[in-house]
Amino acid sequence: MQARPNATVIPGGGTKGAALRKRRNRLVVVVDGQRNEYAIDDVEQVVLGPGVSVTTDALLLAAEHGTDVVLTDWRDDPRGRLLTGGLMGAALTKRNQLAAMSDRRGVRIAWELARAKCRNQANLLARVDREAPDPAVTEAVRRIRSALAGFDPGDAEAVGDVRSAIFAVEGGAGRLYMEALARLMPEQLGFVGRTRRPPADVVNAALSYGYGILHSQVQRGLYLVGLEPAVGFLHTDRWGRSSLTLDVMEIFRQPVIDRAVLTLARRGQLRSDEHAEPHGDGVYLSPPGRRLVAAQVFDRLNATFTYRGQAATWKQVIFLEARALASFLLGHRATYHAYTHRWA
Repeated sequence: MQARPNATVIPGGGTKGAALRKRRNRLVVVVDGQRNEYAIDDVEQVVLGPGVSVTTDALLLAAEHGTDVVLTDWRDDPRGRLLTGGLMGAALTKRNQLAAMSDRRGVRIAWELARAKCRNQANLLARVDREAPDPAVTEAVRRIRSALAGFDPGDAEAVGDVRSAIFAVEGGAGRLYMEALARLMPEQLGFVGRTRRPPADVVNAALSYGYGILHSQVQRGLYLVGLEPAVGFLHTDRWGRSSLTLDVMEIFRQPVIDRAVLTLARRGQLRSDEHAEPHGDGVYLSPPGRRLVAAQVFDRLNATFTYRGQAATWKQVIFLEARALASFLLGHRATYHAYTHRWA
């Protein structure tokens, strides 16, 4: 199997016993006796789950070429990553990020991220609703847009002064969105709303898995531009939580992950009997389910579209949005507008 440029290698795709090795300037993945080699210059990111054996030679090769290495737990949630010197970030950017928590820049960032998320929710629902209009979905779109139009952070001097009000708007929009999204999903998949830890159905399991992939992509973009992923504006500080990563993820959940999972579900490709397996009171994706969702998500991440007047992939847009945020914090941009995706 040939790696595409900027491909992500997931040894085993969740299969225990996989191995990652080095051979000259290539990464070698061995799964169930099958061996695949990838030129290191073609690999942007490696995701390693439990049960994968790795040589230090392979890790050194990745570090020397700036390849991102992410570690995930048994739930496929990112838990750590290998940082090279080029990913350490800039002190000046981090200082401005911290300072913005106590001035109007933080207010602007928090509201822009929340507003873009809600707009993306409404726009995705509206796009799918055009195919077969549903009055309940149409009404959800109207109410989300109305809630956004009716809110203004005003003259708040720090994000802490307005965070709860922003969350109230975002939370109300989120409930409307999930109720409408459930109407768009095939009934047999059992999706009635968002559930986590554990997911209650195969759709929730697919969403969680997709968000794990997105988390790694967004966090990498933040590292590359010198931002500190742990210091957020919407999400508050908490031990072990990458708050800014979660903040920036909000604007990509709907156009990247939700759209990918919705496509699989509506095409009949995502099935409870094949792609989910019981785990406690809920379900997680089976190995075939992880491979299916990962393939769809990465196809989406590599899809090219028009972004702010130029052709770009979603992977590139994640980096460009992180760079725009850093530029605003450094004073290189007069204002900050989080990206809102509009479907044709």
